[in-house]
Amino acid sequence: MAFDILLGHKDEIESQLGISLVWERADQYKASWICLSLKDVSVTNEEDWPRMAKFHAEWSDRLCHVVLPYLQDFYKTDSRLMDIAGMFREWAVNQDAVKVNLAKCNCTYTRFTTDGMSEILPDLADAPSGWNTDNHYFYEIINRTGNSTYIQLSISSQNITDDFRAVCDRINEFYPARMGKKDWQWRMHFKTKTIKFSVDTAKESIFVMLDECLNEILIFEGDLRSKLQRKPTAEGEMKMGTDMEKLKKKFEAEMVQIYTTAKEECGYNATRFLQMIGEKGGLAAAKTLIGRQGGTDGFARLWECHRLDLSVEAHVLKPEYEALFTEEERKLCRDRLEQFGYKTAEE
Repeated sequence: MAFDILLGHKDEIESQLGISLVWERADQYKASWICLSLKDVSVTNEEDWPRMAKFHAEWSDRLCHVVLPYLQDFYKTDSRLMDIAGMFREWAVNQDAVKVNLAKCNCTYTRFTTDGMSEILPDLADAPSGWNTDNHYFYEIINRTGNSTYIQLSISSQNITDDFRAVCDRINEFYPARMGKKDWQWRMHFKTKTIKFSVDTAKESIFVMLDECLNEILIFEGDLRSKLQRKPTAEGEMKMGTDMEKLKKKFEAEMVQIYTTAKEECGYNATRFLQMIGEKGGLAAAKTLIGRQGGTDGFARLWECHRLDLSVEAHVLKPEYEALFTEEERKLCRDRLEQFGYKTAEE
């Protein structure tokens, strides 16, 4: 049973150790084994003994340090961890913004992808990752204690192409991984805040906290996309580009602020709006929303809250953003706002 518990965490264990182990389930015997070998030595060669002793001392300690917590966690808090893992999977399955891979979930890790990150790191067919999947990244909800969690972005380098590696290296420029060596196998570039809960915390409250973590992810993806779209100079530094690019970036920041203010002051959690910004960018998201015939549900919610000043339409009509939109788009926004009795900045 212990072997199967550890096998369920094979990827994490090898990632922490930075090596690949040999995993052998000896079904015909009472014992199975996990091993690491020191090559080019012999027990019959006395000159090899110091190397062998050092190897055993170093790796037995490292293996115990990494492996034992998984067994201790399982036997001490198995039931609690399994309950929490079930909550995490339930939350992920019911989120439109994420795609959970149940086959790659276990008690410790709930793994999912997003459309936004999959555009940045697309699947590689016939090139299995360290998880044996076409996708080479996962967001992972970590469940080690049963009373706290966070979500991290993990990337596997196994079988990636040169182009894919180049994108990973650029990501590392903006969000450096703790282990930044060139021959990396796994990288973790981002993690959300840690959320804490107790046995008395309601499932709904845990879901709300996970929603906040998801919002962090969507903001991170939007920021990363914006940074990756910049062109490097010959010295490898990044520049902001033209005045128009600066204006687009400023507009996108205001789009994100719409989400934050609406949530704080109107109780309106526009997760899909934030996701669209992360996927398309602020300007493209705005053009998509204002072009929807009859308006959007978000516009209606803001009208009910008497806060049409937070609407995308109102921001489009700000004088400083005139260059970003056509006169037809601005007229569409003006007419919609006037229809609902809102006086625009142009009046």
